Amino acid sequence: AIRHGGQRVTRGERYVLGAFLLIEDRVEHVRRFKNRGAHYRSQGKLLEAIEQFKYALAINPQCTTCLKDWAEILHVQGDYVGAEHKLRRALELLEYKDSDAWFTLGLVLSEQGLHREEECIDAYRQSLALNDEDAELLYNLAIKIGDRHRRIGCDGIAEEMKLYAR
Repeated sequence: AIRHGGQRVTRGERYVLGAFLLIEDRVEHVRRFKNRGAHYRSQGKLLEAIEQFKYALAINPQCTTCLKDWAEILHVQGDYVGAEHKLRRALELLEYKDSDAWFTLGLVLSEQGLHREEECIDAYRQSLALNDEDAELLYNLAIKIGDRHRRIGCDGIAEEMKLYAR
């Protein structure tokens, strides 16, 4: 689960292989609900999208993409607690190895204010450990680290600038 990316190619040729693993016998129904939810979401029909994700999760409570997509809707709606709950459940199911979920969790925690700042930075760092070439992630982490250092009055400009350079 790498957020919009891959690994840098330094020599040779790059081949991209896509695969979908269908493990449960009802996975096709879940996928259809999930895709319909994504379609409604793209049209701005957020309540209809949530309804589709609920149907998918009723069939398969371990549909991590449904949890993450629903969390993103809750984030947009300002329900940060609900979004955080869905993201943490998805991360648990994915053994904490999903850079996209960590990134979105960082966004959600950031929205909750300074009292969640350290958790936000930690979530971004977790995402970075899984995908170290995500420019948006590096930028967000640099901003958070810089803001924290300026607020507490210590010199953290080197770390901030290193992230911007990356």
